[in-house]
Amino acid sequence: MPRATEVYKSIQTFPLKIFYQLVGSVFYEGDKVKRQLYPYFPTYRAALGEIMNQFCRLFRTTSTYTVQGVLIEPTNFCNLKCRHCSVQNRKDIKKGYLEFDLFKKIIDTNPQLTCIILTRNGEPFLHPRIFDMISYARQKKIYVNLYTNGLLLDEKKINNIFESNLSEINFSMEGVDDYYQYNRGKDYTMLVAKIKTVLEQRAQRKSALTVGINVALTEDSSHLPAIQQQWQNLVDHIEVEPVMGRNAGERTSPCRTLWRNLVIGWNGEVVPCCVDMLSSLVLGNVKQQTLAEIINSDAASKLRKMHLTKAFPPICKHCDVHFG
Repeated sequence: MPRATEVYKSIQTFPLKIFYQLVGSVFYEGDKVKRQLYPYFPTYRAALGEIMNQFCRLFRTTSTYTVQGVLIEPTNFCNLKCRHCSVQNRKDIKKGYLEFDLFKKIIDTNPQLTCIILTRNGEPFLHPRIFDMISYARQKKIYVNLYTNGLLLDEKKINNIFESNLSEINFSMEGVDDYYQYNRGKDYTMLVAKIKTVLEQRAQRKSALTVGINVALTEDSSHLPAIQQQWQNLVDHIEVEPVMGRNAGERTSPCRTLWRNLVIGWNGEVVPCCVDMLSSLVLGNVKQQTLAEIINSDAASKLRKMHLTKAFPPICKHCDVHFG
């Protein structure tokens, strides 16, 4: 009977998967879009929500339909001070941990959520209740993606990754060997061993965990081939992006992110996107408001209007189009 249920579900979702493949083919980062759309929006209702958001953007409205995906910051503490990081290398930023009760409130008061990303300005595995967060969201059938530097992983944490039913994990790096050490101040072989242990455990457990590499191009793309050569046949994907906030060019079109998702800091503050690492565009706070209220708040509508009239705030003006 379970097999029959799986077949029935596959038949139901097949047209949706085909639709997402077609949508992904029209975007410049098509492979990423194709890969993410179904896990992030796995139902026809979720697909409709995302379509409505994009219609709002295309019709240039200052409001939007719904928010189904959010980035949540478990903590902005980190075990590294990477050369290119604009947060960990400053001493004037207040740091803390997201309260687990607040995390549960975010999940419980926003039943429309289909996906969350656990990351931002710190290392998620420093949070003492990170696996409780993952488990809680997964019990609500929410896709949970986590970005990490990977260096804190040990046997217990790796076991908890699988026990908590994490959906996806992405390991961050800028290069291999000496260039990794130059950027992160740590021995690259430490990270390699931890990623390979995760991959070995995934195979042994026959887990559906997605494993990826996230690459930030700190200077240029000259270090990318070495990463691809070492990892492309081992992990599920390699995601390449510029360093946030370093684009020399100027934005010429509205950011599509403004019509579809939000970023929640460890203290409950909500900003429009992950590029706003220093929280210069606070739209609200989940301690007092729901995501539905924040996504269509006066502050959010004003920001969309600024983008529609090309009066971009400083944080948006030089943001790379990769991020929206």
